[in-house]
Amino acid sequence: MAEQQLSSEDPATVLKNAKSSLKALEEALKTKDPWDRDIEFHRRNARRQFLHLIFAFPYSPQTVVMDNPIWLETSHRCIAAYRARITAVEEAVAARSRTKAEATNSGEGGGKNGNKGRKGGGGGGDSGPGPVELRKLVHRFRQYLADEEKFWTTFILRFV
Repeated sequence: MAEQQLSSEDPATVLKNAKSSLKALEEALKTKDPWDRDIEFHRRNARRQFLHLIFAFPYSPQTVVMDNPIWLETSHRCIAAYRARITAVEEAVAARSRTKAEATNSGEGGGKNGNKGRKGGGGGGDSGPGPVELRKLVHRFRQYLADEEKFWTTFILRFV
């Protein structure tokens, strides 16, 4: 039913809908994780609108340069969010390991307490993200990139 509604619209309306989805994506990325369902919904909705514009109205003025905005506004924006998150977690893990190294070097008593704390609670909740969270985040990012590769391969095959 949504496809029927889309096909009856003109290119300007489809472009307007795509831009509103992009605005929603941009706002959601400010407050949510890149893998959040809302982010995924807005990204796919904007992409679907752009694809509809490209394939339903190939000769309209709104369609002439649509491939670059699809990349920049959907894929690249999410990639940048993932990279920023990964960088923040890497810095937190590095700072945490520096703190542990300093505590170990400052005295043997602090090292023993630090080891006991790690065994009991996995590093504690107040010390920030650890290497496990970093691995999970990198894994999600790789999954995202694999999905993007599939999409863009399909897009190029369909476009050609």
